[in-house]
Amino acid sequence: MALVSVRRARPCGGLFDPKAPPPKTEAFWAIVGAHHAPEASELADVLDILGKEVPGSNEREWPDAVTIPEIANAASAAGAGFLAWITDRKNRRAIPHRMEQCGYVPVRHPGRRDGDWIIGKTRLVIYARDSLSVGERLRSAQKLASRDVGA
Repeated sequence: MALVSVRRARPCGGLFDPKAPPPKTEAFWAIVGAHHAPEASELADVLDILGKEVPGSNEREWPDAVTIPEIANAASAAGAGFLAWITDRKNRRAIPHRMEQCGYVPVRHPGRRDGDWIIGKTRLVIYARDSLSVGERLRSAQKLASRDVGA
């Protein structure tokens, strides 16, 4: 009974919230970082190369839509290791996951059953930023496809 009266008089001073998430310690970030693939960082570097410079800052804005051949062409300037990884056939199933980690999702062609875009007689997947709305993704993909056909 005495403990209850003490607890009511001094209820933890607001320092403890049982519903608050646990603190993000160095050990937490080490575990999170262990799951991070180095290819995702290299892909982000290549997207920086493809991106536009943001005026008044050191940042670069990534393109709204990209294809894997565009990334491979830019990767040749970034380094041989990532270029070998992105062009290796055995990594084709991992590429969509790496693109998703960098904030890109595939955009399906609405008029084709397989969903691929035909750009220069080649069937390709176009990836667009997931921060865009569905309509903006489709417009970005159409713009990319028409630009590459005209090139």
